[in-house]
Amino acid sequence: MDEKISETPLSNVSNAIQGPRESKRGPKNISLEKIIALRKRGMSTYEIAKLLGCTHSNVVQRLAKVDLEGLELYRDNKDVVLEHKQRELLNNLTPDKIKTMQGKDIIISAGILEDKIRNIRGESTSIVEVRSITATLNEVTDRMRKAGLLHVQDADT
Repeated sequence: MDEKISETPLSNVSNAIQGPRESKRGPKNISLEKIIALRKRGMSTYEIAKLLGCTHSNVVQRLAKVDLEGLELYRDNKDVVLEHKQRELLNNLTPDKIKTMQGKDIIISAGILEDKIRNIRGESTSIVEVRSITATLNEVTDRMRKAGLLHVQDADT
């Protein structure tokens, strides 16, 4: 019997006597989304830690991985960042790269970035012939009037 006691880890004996201890670190599996939401509401990292029952350093370390300030800067300047990446891609093109699939991929990537940039800026991402659309709209309007489906006042509104 003495052998069994000596082989039993001291922590097991302590747990048996005192019951399980709570972790000094606080609860596990606190969602990063919850931390971010609280931070966006203007709470300090100390307030978040207290509210969630975890350590301040835990909150700071989790937020550092996300870099909220960097994300906000990126969001505010996304078109410029994408334009810079597009330029990097195009500057890395060489005649040898153009001959391979990788060069083609760079061109495709640059085109995709161009569409994203234009989209962010609220610009058209495709060429639209306004004159033909206007002419087609006028033709349809005339046909509808002749068929009695459109009255003069309907067209004005």
